[in-house]
Amino acid sequence: MAELGLLENPQHSLRYLEEVEMLGEEIVRDKQEVVALDRRRNQNREALRALFQSGGKTWLTLGSLLVKVSGDKAKELLEQGRSHLLLLPKDRNILTDKIHTK
Repeated sequence: MAELGLLENPQHSLRYLEEVEMLGEEIVRDKQEVVALDRRRNQNREALRALFQSGGKTWLTLGSLLVKVSGDKAKELLEQGRSHLLLLPKDRNILTDKIHTK
């Protein structure tokens, strides 16, 4: 750090460390978003697979409601959610690019 002159100017050093800390927090937050997105996509995939293997009616949570619906309706709702989640990899790519450039 002495080569950068950080020890010679404490105010500059403090600003530099604050900037590094803010960037670090942003990277951690972005990584958490990527993990949460992957987790949601995986849970949706698991639910669809379980529905394809079973038949009949099933319980589905919609917000805070627990509803019993036909298997076909549940598959339709999950497919809609899946199509929404498949649009999100663009966001994921933006996040990973942002993480790697910092």
